[in-house]
Amino acid sequence: MLDTELTYFELLKEEIAKTLHQKGKVSSSNMSEWKGVDITTFQEDLMKEVNGRVSEKWFYTHLKITNNKLPRIDMLDLLSVYSGYENWANFKAHKKLKKKATTKKTGIIITVIVSVISCTAFFVINNLGTSVVAVKTEKKMDAKFEYNFCLTRMDNKPIRDNDIEILLLHTDESPTTIKCDSTGCFTTLLDTATIIFSIYSPYYLGDTITRKYGTHKLGEKIKLKTNDYALMIHYFSNSKIEDWTKRKLQLDDMIARHAKIYQTNIAGNIGMEIYNKREFINKLTMPLNSLKNIQVTETIYRQDKIVFLRFHQK
Repeated sequence: MLDTELTYFELLKEEIAKTLHQKGKVSSSNMSEWKGVDITTFQEDLMKEVNGRVSEKWFYTHLKITNNKLPRIDMLDLLSVYSGYENWANFKAHKKLKKKATTKKTGIIITVIVSVISCTAFFVINNLGTSVVAVKTEKKMDAKFEYNFCLTRMDNKPIRDNDIEILLLHTDESPTTIKCDSTGCFTTLLDTATIIFSIYSPYYLGDTITRKYGTHKLGEKIKLKTNDYALMIHYFSNSKIEDWTKRKLQLDDMIARHAKIYQTNIAGNIGMEIYNKREFINKLTMPLNSLKNIQVTETIYRQDKIVFLRFHQK
């Protein structure tokens, strides 16, 4: 049953990708090839069309690759509505009808092919004779390939940030998370000669890296650009600034007019508070400062302005 559901989910992903590609919004009709700009475009379009939201990490876990884990039903319903259906059940119903028609046509074709093959085999056997050859196949032993990378800033200084996550992408499994060591490096052993991983960080711009074994040196440096606006908001909330007017102007220029801003884990509890742009700037620039020690967890940009911001307060 799960295999069938996963098959329908792959069809839904293909439909989403092809539709966005036909509209000229993404670079490829294959979702697995999407990178930073394409992912952001999809996130923005999902928010615009159905007021839905998926994080970049969720995208990599459920949409970027194929795995054996089905998303929650509410997310399946959301993506189905985004694709023009009533819900997940309605999407599957449409695909089942199409599948039945295709299966009937395929059955006729297979019957014809089997008949032709049977006749041909009969002719060959009776005219040429037969010989049966046993073919022995050997399964190659699994090899282990060692990969090692180091994260640096654009000035080649190592990044030692505990909030950075390395999502190791597998072909038929969910991603696994790797943490860097104290030098900003990480090492992993794989049984494949290709490694694909995505870098996720609140204060650096993410990237997806693909390397074939033997084409990179151990300790290859991966340079990351800083997420300047996220760093500025973190700085504003953790430092003593006297020029409040200048600070307000800077924030006003950074944040889009209709930005969605969420504060999570309020007062140590699981919860959420929503701010509009003006409310957030006012709270962040009050002399008493009710929003101190902000830790940004996620940002989305459109035309160099923040359109989505998620944070928590230490």
